[in-house]
Amino acid sequence: MNDSISELGSGQTLDVALTALTSERRRHVIRCLSESRTPTSLADLSTEIAAREFDAASGEPSPEAVKRVHLTLYHAHVPALEDANLLDYDAERESVALSKRGTRAKRLIAALEANFPDVV
Repeated sequence: MNDSISELGSGQTLDVALTALTSERRRHVIRCLSESRTPTSLADLSTEIAAREFDAASGEPSPEAVKRVHLTLYHAHVPALEDANLLDYDAERESVALSKRGTRAKRLIAALEANFPDVV
């Protein structure tokens, strides 16, 4: 786990990255984007996050759930992750992709999940 932390940066940079990862939805964003090799549209990401959060076992998430997720991603979560340099956002195409630091953050999340499964 120490390697993952040191790769994110030190001091204030690390604090910004860790603060950005305190939100479960933001961790879902990192996980979803790590599964894609290409930039993902904000609309597709919203649908995937809604499915993960709202138990899609009963079917597709409702349009209202997807819209709520989209709004919070657009206004809060994507900007926070971008400010922490964990993802790259293309406003013109409304697409997102993990940055190199985001890939490192995914490893940190995985390490935390392995060591604290009931917390993360």
